[in-house]
Amino acid sequence: MADTVQYLLEEQIPELEDFERRGYFTKAELKAIMRKRQDFEYQLKRRAALKQDFYRYIEYEMKLEELRKLRKKTLSITGKKSLADVAIIRRIHFIYERAARKFKSDLNLWMRWIEYCKTSRSHKQLSKVVTKALQRHITVSALWIEAAAWEFERGSNVASARALMQQGLRVCKGDAAMWAEYVRMELLYVAKLRARREVLGLDVPDAPVSATPAAPSSEDGEEGQQGPDPELAVRAVLTGAVAKVAVRNAMSTLRDSLELRQRLLAVIGEFDFPGIEELVELVYSSLESHFSAIEEAWDMRAQRHAAAAPTTPEFTEEDAAAPSTSGRDGDGGRTGRRAFDPASHKRVMGVYEQALGAVPTQRMYTLVVGYLARSLEELLAASAAAGSSSDSLPATAAATEEGQRPSKRRKQSAAAAGAAGTSADAATVAVAAAAGLLEAASELGAELLSTLARAHEAGVSGIELYITWVDWACRLGQYKMAVSAADSACRRHASSAEAWACCLRLQMQLRSGRRKQQGAKEEVGAVGSEVVIGTLREALAAVPPERSTELWLLALEEVAGPSDLSKLADLLSSTMAAASKGPPSGGMGAVAARFVERISQEHGLEAARAFYRRLLPLPPAGGDFFRAAIALEQADRRHQQQQSGARTSPHDAAIKRLHEAAVDAYGSVDPEVWLDYAKYEMSQLRGAAPIYWRATKALADPDAFIEQYRQAMGSTPMS
Repeated sequence: MADTVQYLLEEQIPELEDFERRGYFTKAELKAIMRKRQDFEYQLKRRAALKQDFYRYIEYEMKLEELRKLRKKTLSITGKKSLADVAIIRRIHFIYERAARKFKSDLNLWMRWIEYCKTSRSHKQLSKVVTKALQRHITVSALWIEAAAWEFERGSNVASARALMQQGLRVCKGDAAMWAEYVRMELLYVAKLRARREVLGLDVPDAPVSATPAAPSSEDGEEGQQGPDPELAVRAVLTGAVAKVAVRNAMSTLRDSLELRQRLLAVIGEFDFPGIEELVELVYSSLESHFSAIEEAWDMRAQRHAAAAPTTPEFTEEDAAAPSTSGRDGDGGRTGRRAFDPASHKRVMGVYEQALGAVPTQRMYTLVVGYLARSLEELLAASAAAGSSSDSLPATAAATEEGQRPSKRRKQSAAAAGAAGTSADAATVAVAAAAGLLEAASELGAELLSTLARAHEAGVSGIELYITWVDWACRLGQYKMAVSAADSACRRHASSAEAWACCLRLQMQLRSGRRKQQGAKEEVGAVGSEVVIGTLREALAAVPPERSTELWLLALEEVAGPSDLSKLADLLSSTMAAASKGPPSGGMGAVAARFVERISQEHGLEAARAFYRRLLPLPPAGGDFFRAAIALEQADRRHQQQQSGARTSPHDAAIKRLHEAAVDAYGSVDPEVWLDYAKYEMSQLRGAAPIYWRATKALADPDAFIEQYRQAMGSTPMS
């Protein structure tokens, strides 16, 4: 092993001499580099070499190469390319090659090597690496795609790239990504051909070839002697005929693959030349004929019409205040957002209505509601932007006039009047646009709520749909509908904590008083805290205790007044009496801890102490409960010591009892309770050795506790 390492190091002498001669590294640095490389080489030569050893070696060489490039730039090292400029990159490839020989089946290693070939621009090496990788992983489509991409982009050999892709498709016949990349390559080839013909001034067809005409007849009446028209064939290629064949073959091979159709639409959408629309229509026809029972397919068909909606330039204050000029375009070069087009929306909803008739499932309603909610959000944002712009227009115009001196106003009265008139017209247009957007949003909101109600009536509403229904009903001011939707959610999904949490949030929203939003046609009276507590009782009877934490915390944050808090505390006590042991962290322990903190803040220390003592005889609520009780007693102890100046306190016995109760409940699974106990004993100038010994005996896995103890205390009592 030592002889092999020595041989590998001696081979590096020429490059080391070149490093020193060019001024990249000093002799001392080269010695350090050689020592580091020697260590790595010995690691690679051991009997059980790890893959991470190779990766660490490669990472070191990459950082060394970055340092060399940085010094070449900062020291302005010039001259012909020498061994020093390529030696480190060659060494990295050499390490990758050795790793690939040892871990032949590791695909991730091959992909990392290929990626490094790209970043280091080692194009010849990339071809070799991909070839070797394919010999080991012939069924991996990414390698075939990489090989074809290299031939297509670097070698400019379309025939070889196509042959590689077709060979890969024969091996990976069922891979949707492979077919999509093949179609992408054919479309890229068409785009390159069209661009080249435009540069050369040749004819570029602007319409796809609809059909191949019959071959011309000869003078003696015989037909078909001259064969197909070459010009017609060229026009077919330039309008994507080859890609069309590839798309058809892909969809016939993967007849039931929706992923393939999604990938094809994404690839085809990247191009824009005659013939593309035929490819899009071909894919959508396949969706219509083969995926009539798949919700995502209906959604893709509907979203096709949404994507066809026109874009409008965004309206800003500067655009409104600035006077129009004769040379300015209609949109002024401004970037725009997707406009809400009623005609496109009608086509989208037409497809969705067919989908709801054919596939009335929860997933289908979720997709429809998602589209309506997104469209409504965009409409509301657009109307808000238009409204703010229109509100600021008069002020902008006034500020523009008042900012001029009287002399300038007299000299430019005509221009000022024209600008004011333009601003007034723009303000009128903005106000009208905002009003139109609000009207469209109102209609779309009604459609959204109607669709959610249909899902409920069809019996397919899940928790997410009910929560969406409640949320949008509140946002649109339909509070009675929101209350009805929340009640329906709790009835349909009685064991769901999310449904009851939604109901509690709605009641808390209504608790502050009568609510009425702009445009609402109804008002709902305030909800009292007794209603919230009653809802919580119903929820606790239906929801498993381990999933009711959020409900308790919601109710606790909302109740106010000593009587309500007392009722809630009594409810918690009765619940904990019938519950099982809580977890070391979170769960009902977090709820009990929050109760202790809340009672202490509002009713004082004695009330909080009385509350946690009520819970101590019950099944342990959780580790957080004990920590909160201990923190309460420790805070009172510090306060008493500050007043009396005494080192000891009557609270020490209570704190110790709480620690003992915590370790009795969770000492076998939670190292934190032992660590807190040991820290407390140390703070009292008592040794923690007994606690340490008990913890190592009680814990099922004491290693975590020993490590945490060492970090906290500096050492173990045994050391």
